[in-house]
Amino acid sequence: MIQPYGALLIGAIGGVISVLGFKYFTPFLSKINVYDPCGINSLHGIPGLFSGLCSVAVVLMANEETYGFNLYKLYQVMSPKVNTTAYWQIKENLSDIAPGIGRSREMQASYQSIYILITIAFALLTGSITGLLLRLKIFDPLEDKHMYLDDVFWEVPEVKEK
Repeated sequence: MIQPYGALLIGAIGGVISVLGFKYFTPFLSKINVYDPCGINSLHGIPGLFSGLCSVAVVLMANEETYGFNLYKLYQVMSPKVNTTAYWQIKENLSDIAPGIGRSREMQASYQSIYILITIAFALLTGSITGLLLRLKIFDPLEDKHMYLDDVFWEVPEVKEK
């Protein structure tokens, strides 16, 4: 079970990952001509991946000794099947428990890992499709010289050079 200090530690590490991503990873991406002007990768991508991996670690450590029967409220698919003695023993102590499929914690961790990969693949696919669509002439694409400039769309103050 993640105690409050554990949640704070995971959040703090996520924040450090984000800051280090802005400082080191974003410049690296620029060198290889991958532009992340808003720092979305460092702000959401890498910390999100870290939190997903933490969720896999947490489910691997989850057990009845730590969570009691509430384990099956948190991970309903790990609850025993309805036609088993184990389910009815839990049901006597926790009346609002729903039957699951009896998934092991290792199998649940595998599913969560697979869903992380699916999420990354979906983000790459939909981002690529969006990028390709926005290059079509009907969307009046920007010329290369106007890429990443705010003054094309906004009124920006003039900067005095020293």
